[in-house]
Order: sequence, then C-alpha cells, then structure tokens
Amino acid sequence: MKKLLLLIIFVFTSEAFSQTEVFDRLLFRFKCNTIDSIAYNQGGGVDIGTKIATLGDWNGDGMDEFLIISCSNIFAPNGSYINGYRYMIFEGGNPPPPMPKYHWFIEITGLRAADTEPLVYDFNNDGYLDILMFRLTRNGIDTIDIFYGGPDFDTIPSLSAAVPGGYFNLHTDDYFRGERTNIGDFNGDGIDELILTSFLRPLPGGGKYGFVLFLPLTNPFTTSQYYLGLPDTLVRREGFGTPILTSGDINGDGYTDLLIRTDTLNSQNNTFTKPQGAKLIFGNPEYSMDNYVFFSQDTIEAVNMRIIPDINGDGMAELMWTKDFPGSYVHISFGKRGTGHVLTRDVSFYLTGTATKTPRLLGDVNNDGYNDLGFTSYDIFGGSLVLLGGPTPVIGRRYTDTYHRHMGQVGDINGDGIDDFAAGEFHGNGNGGVCQKLEWGQPLYYMVWSGDPGAINPSRIEDESLPEGYGIDLKTYPNPFNPEVKVEFQLSEPGDVNLAVFSALGEEVLSRELYFRGKGKHETTLSFAGLNVPSGIYLLRLRLKTEENGVMVKTAKIAFMK
Repeated sequence: MKKLLLLIIFVFTSEAFSQTEVFDRLLFRFKCNTIDSIAYNQGGGVDIGTKIATLGDWNGDGMDEFLIISCSNIFAPNGSYINGYRYMIFEGGNPPPPMPKYHWFIEITGLRAADTEPLVYDFNNDGYLDILMFRLTRNGIDTIDIFYGGPDFDTIPSLSAAVPGGYFNLHTDDYFRGERTNIGDFNGDGIDELILTSFLRPLPGGGKYGFVLFLPLTNPFTTSQYYLGLPDTLVRREGFGTPILTSGDINGDGYTDLLIRTDTLNSQNNTFTKPQGAKLIFGNPEYSMDNYVFFSQDTIEAVNMRIIPDINGDGMAELMWTKDFPGSYVHISFGKRGTGHVLTRDVSFYLTGTATKTPRLLGDVNNDGYNDLGFTSYDIFGGSLVLLGGPTPVIGRRYTDTYHRHMGQVGDINGDGIDDFAAGEFHGNGNGGVCQKLEWGQPLYYMVWSGDPGAINPSRIEDESLPEGYGIDLKTYPNPFNPEVKVEFQLSEPGDVNLAVFSALGEEVLSRELYFRGKGKHETTLSFAGLNVPSGIYLLRLRLKTEENGVMVKTAKIAFMK
C-alpha cells in the first residue's frame, strides 16, 4: 500500500493513538555483569536511564558510538569487593560488536549517584563529542574530568580541573557537593556554560543555602573564570533545592533558562524544612537570578516540574510536571515567547507505576524531524512509553513488559539514518541507594531498539497551503458509517479531483479518481465493503489539481464502525 506523503492537520489525543507493533526490532543486547563479577542496579531502577548517552560517530564509519555506565564491583586483593561504576563505550555496527571497545572502572567512594550522569559535549571543538565526569571527593578537591572523544580515545582523562568556590563545610564534612550538571548559554553570548548546582552555603557564614555555578566552556576549558547565582536576595529564608536542575530556552529569546527547586529554610539553623516550589529563571547577560516566574507547590506539583527539550518543533523548550506518587498524569506546557510563562496543558497522559520524573531525550526515533522522549515506569506490569514529538505530541507506544524500565539516547548505531534508542530491564531491591544488588541474582540487560519510521504521529500531517481567496468545503455523513459514507464537496474552481482514505499509520486503504469536476457542489459515495480493515478513525483526503493554482488539499476525519 502507498504511504501518505502529504501532511494533513489531524489531532489525536495522546492516549488514543498508542501503537503496538512499532519499535520492536532488537539491535543490541548486553548483560550488565559480563565484565565485572557482580552487577548492581542504580537508584531503585528509575535513574538507570540517565546512564546512557550517544557519542556520535567517532571512527568515521557512519554509525554512532554510545556510552553505558553500569553499577558494578570488582575483587580487591584481600578478597573483598570494591563498589563502583563501569564505564563502557560500544562501537556502532549492524549489528554492533557484542563487547565494548573501551571500558574502565571508577571506585564509588566519594561519588554521589547523580555525579555519574553522562554529560557529553565537544569541549575542544574538534568535531567529536567528549565525556565529562563530575568527580566529587570527601575531604579533597572536587574535580571535573574530561575525556576527549574520537578515534584516539584514551580512558585516562584528557583534562582535569578543580571545581572553584568550594570550601570545607564542618556540618557535612564535604566540600562543594555539587548535585546536578547541565550545559546551556545562560548569558546569551554564544559561549555555552557548564552549569553546576549545590545545596550547601556558597560562602562561609552566609545566610543562604544552595547556589548555581556557571563555568564558560572556553577552549581550552578552565575553571578560573566563573559566575555565581544565589537564591533571591529579597527572600531571606529561601534556599535552592538542587535535586532539580533542567534547562532550555523556554521563551525563544536565545538565552538558556533554568528551572530549579526552592525550599523554605528553618529560622533557627537555615536547614531545609519543606519544598516551596520551583523557579523558572530566565537567562540574561548579567547572570542575574532575579528575573523569574515562581510556581508554588501549594497550587501545582512544582517540585516535579522539569524543562524538557522542544518536542513540537517551534524552537522552544517545554515545561513538564507530574505528581510524586505512582500512577499520575503527566502534563506538558509548550514554550511561549515573552517575558513570563503561563502554564497550559498542551499535552496530558497517564503514566503508571513509579516513574522517572525527568524524561529521556531519545532523538528522532521515527525520522519525522521532531524530538521524541522516553518515559520510564517501574511497575510490575510495565508502563514505560515513547512520546512522539510533533505539533500535537502523541504516545507512539506504551509498553506492558519489564524490558523498558530504563531508556536513553544512543544515536544511529546501525547506519540506517534513523536514531535508535536504549531501553532495558530492571530487577532490583532497596530504597534507591547508590548501587543495589539485583534481586534473586537476576541479570540486567541493556538493549538497543531500532528506530522505526512506521511510528507515525498524525499531527505532523498538515494541509497544503491553499491560495488566498480559494477554498474547498468538505462534508461527510453518516459519521460513524458502515459500510458507506457520502462525501459532499464544493470547489472554488474546476479541476481534477481525487479522493483517498488513509489509516492512522498513513497507509492508503482506498482511492478513487473523480477526474474533472467543475466549480460548485458535488457528491459521491465511498464504500468500505470488502475492505479488510478494522474499525477506527481514518483520514479522508480530497486533492484538487487546477490549471491556474496547482494542487489544493482538504481533509476530514471519518469513523468506520463494523
């Protein structure tokens, strides 16, 4: 059957369009304890999605390399175990090689779970993505390690730089204690910054907790120049709660904006007492934290708000929020131009289980030009899903198995021109510590699934632009119908007419040439009798080809009920 090539405006609810036979081609499967003796799981199985990253094409073969970070342990000389993380870099291929090209082990002592989130960026401007590791130590100097990517990769850091602004904190016995890292251009000067956060006091004796540290990504990278962002100076008992740091240009002004949680501080000792809400801080040339929109926890689930990548193709990032308990609705508000931000529920869908509150960018896994996201759910019956970007984002697939409990972006690993994505198992115990043993000795598999152009988002199908002053009226009845539907149409000018019907996946199921029709009103009947198609929603397209103004298109939604 022919595929629909024209783009048609057709809005589905995000839930109604979930497909079941897409993204089902397995490209790669790796058992997590293949290298080390005992494998561990990460963060209750939820945060495992943050340990996967695409590295781009390092070796020039047209297929992307990718990074997996696994909780593992190794034997010490005295027979004990050393807990840590196994960094593994896999080459692309069709299929990819079964073992990593590079791997190295980092002891977990002194590291926090969040500090292992892979952050990739071309730090030395050589065209290859590099790997940044935020290494925090107890009673020592906090360090940023950068591994330069490319064909000459080395597992020894290419560059190490001390984090500035740290001091010894007697209360926690720690130094900087950074929590989250991100990259963006907050001051809009064309040079990205590495953005770090900490919940500690930025200066000894200060009355504020929490701060944001901006490190310009100059080449070569250095930490000698930095900018400090503090909680609002007008709110004495406010602190930055750093479990949230997400960023993106939410209003399209060319500045990276930040979303960070704020907390109420105890008047006695300046410790956190309760979440207060979240601040959407707008980027600006002065690195000021005072230009913001505040979302109160009393009116919305602000502590679970996130900035997420642009998924509707307008060039602006989006805002997402959800409740902090199993089985909740996820709401997405599209980015909006201007100095403020009014929340609108542009996308809403239900997510089962205990879910990752920050979705993972998967890339463009259906090759339609829009970013797609992965939402993971730790539920015995599955619940993870792929959200397809588009003018109206829809659920491309909702999973009902346990094989998609972590998700991540790997790029195009098999060279077919379509982004693939990682999604794999979780069997774990514990309450979300740094590394946890797997239940019952169960293995954990990292898997990569092929991108699928058959996963269609109907909302990206748009009407061709009609010349000004011309139009086509199109009506159908009855609707729903079985098996016949009458089609009435009125033409603003004469031309050749074609009627075609397409399924929700864009497949043509019926076509009829009506040949030349004059200006004015016309009527015909289409029949589904004898067609082996299910009940459901279909797209009716009228295509008018005129001598003077070319092709014009009109569409309508029809419902077939067996």
